[in-house]
Amino acid sequence: MDIRALKYFVKVADEKSFLRASEKLFTTQPNVSRTIKQLEEELNVQLFIRHGKGVSLSPAGISLLKRAKVIVELTEKAKADLASETIPQISIAAGETTAIAPLGHALKELRKKYPRAVLHIYSGNEEEVCARIDDRTSDLGIIFDSKRLNSYDYYRLPRIEKWALVMRKNAPLTKEKYITPEMIKGLPLILSRTLLVSNMLSGWLGYSVDELNIASTFNLATTPKFIVPGTDYYMLTFGDIVVGPDEKNLKAVPLKPPLESPMFLIWSKEFVFNKPLKLFFDCLVTAFQEQGKIAR
Repeated sequence: MDIRALKYFVKVADEKSFLRASEKLFTTQPNVSRTIKQLEEELNVQLFIRHGKGVSLSPAGISLLKRAKVIVELTEKAKADLASETIPQISIAAGETTAIAPLGHALKELRKKYPRAVLHIYSGNEEEVCARIDDRTSDLGIIFDSKRLNSYDYYRLPRIEKWALVMRKNAPLTKEKYITPEMIKGLPLILSRTLLVSNMLSGWLGYSVDELNIASTFNLATTPKFIVPGTDYYMLTFGDIVVGPDEKNLKAVPLKPPLESPMFLIWSKEFVFNKPLKLFFDCLVTAFQEQGKIAR
């Protein structure tokens, strides 16, 4: 099993077509078909189910796909790392937070010395960010769940994200200055899955999460926020992320007592920083510190 075969397999799985995959890979369809057939023979499994409109993954193909994607991505990252002295490729995974603003400053400083440097940003929830750090497909991550910190080296960011109840502009609760745990009871809620998994919410509520009327959950808030304006649903999330200064349809009402999340920059304990990444990291920490001074 070679990397080229796995690349072809991943591309066919993504495109659901041998022809489209061959076009994206800049090769011929027979070459892709032959490579996939050889891979199936080597593994002694059928990876794709062929049908008139294209192909779909077999159970064995589904099992292989996640591993193949990680292998292909790690291979590409290894190549980038070897060439990083001239063309740095830096990867950071982060949840939705305004704390990422200093990335721009750090990248600007990095590109002064390495003009062709590229920063790859991946969005995801806590679990997805940590998975990328664990399998080394991302160099750095930003999370807010302190219970995970024992597994990583980390730097605590000088910023705290504040949770709020987000609602349509004309919802009855927009008149309230604060939202208390008792006021949330009975409301149809759209909740962050990370908030539920981390047990932060139950500590703030003072009663069981089972008493809530949870209508929906999400991993990233930017898509489900569009459900709220035309409905009676309420969204519990970081207020600054969902309701920006130009938002016309939503309002974020703060919680009382406050529900706050410290942010952490994490990386693997076994990770070795090369020169470009160390420069980027140092510039990023400096930018975070300056952001903290402004916030105070």
